[in-house]
Amino acid sequence: MPDSDGFSLSGLLDELEQEIEDKERSREQKGHVSREKTDGADDMNFAGLLQGLEKTNETSKMESSSKLSDSGADVHAVPTFVPMALPTAAPTAVPVDRPWTLDSETLALVSSASDDNKAFRAYMEDGSKVVDPFEAVSRTSGEKFGFFAVYDGHGGREAVDYCELRLHEQIVQEMKRLGSPPDALQSAFLKVDSQLGMYGAWNHGTTATVVLIQETKSSKRLHVAHVGDSRAVLIDGHGCARAITRDHRPSDPAEAQRVAAEGGKVIDGRVNKDLAISRSLGDHRLKDKGVSATPEVSTVKLAAGHVLILATDGLWDVVSDQEACDLLEKSIQESASSSPEQTAERLQAACAQMLVEEAKRLGSRDNILVLCLFF
Repeated sequence: MPDSDGFSLSGLLDELEQEIEDKERSREQKGHVSREKTDGADDMNFAGLLQGLEKTNETSKMESSSKLSDSGADVHAVPTFVPMALPTAAPTAVPVDRPWTLDSETLALVSSASDDNKAFRAYMEDGSKVVDPFEAVSRTSGEKFGFFAVYDGHGGREAVDYCELRLHEQIVQEMKRLGSPPDALQSAFLKVDSQLGMYGAWNHGTTATVVLIQETKSSKRLHVAHVGDSRAVLIDGHGCARAITRDHRPSDPAEAQRVAAEGGKVIDGRVNKDLAISRSLGDHRLKDKGVSATPEVSTVKLAAGHVLILATDGLWDVVSDQEACDLLEKSIQESASSSPEQTAERLQAACAQMLVEEAKRLGSRDNILVLCLFF
């Protein structure tokens, strides 16, 4: 295994493809994909405050003549693999572009915010990626898709930067090969992790919480794949919060048992007294000690009025799932206007930002990144 200081590019692509295929066959035998469906919730757009947003969305699409850079990304392009190096300087920009417009195939609204929390963190290791519409998958399947992801790096930003560049592209390839969103997500995670290993992700890695929204003529589904402790929380039509993801931490009994079975030990709440999460992309020094890249995958049926919060643990360390839901409802009420367009603009600016500010007020000591997806 190459270390993080350097490696040869000679024959790298051939070696990469072979290792990926070998590891995929091995790991997919251990993989676990669960599919969970919920009944459609009663319509409850938080007291009707979001009524008209869908109409506003359609109007915005007709008026807009250009797409965001993420939306227009050429996901068919063959990736150029560039060796990663250890960070030499702190990033100067927060990696979330905001606000996104209402130019979306699958959502009524997206609100986003982030904070590097400089009082406690030297630089920003959280990242995100939005591809909506996810046209490369939509063209293949004939259905509408959107891609949303949050990443929380450790030991540097290299793994985050690589996932922002590559993971959604790998999902396109796996969708063409496998056809099933849950299977494609699982395979893409494992292949990207293998690629990170080839590029020397030995002492650094990242969480990954990825949402693939699938919309047909009759239904809308949410496919969520994750490793680590960046959480996805769904708020239903009654204002009740439910975590779709399970934090992958060594303190979880099931994870501790799995780590032990795969050759590792949990010491002081860490894998081998080292890593505070039990699943990640990267961290190849611990891959034979129980740190897995196999994601848990869930599928949920969506209804109008649902909201999904995607956030790194800078939020969840100090704010519970239901507290985040209550703050969200407060933001919606404060953003209410007689004009659906104005309500949308206010929500877009304030919703995720309120969660970030509350996390800081409650003493979060980590980077914070939040996406709020309104359906």
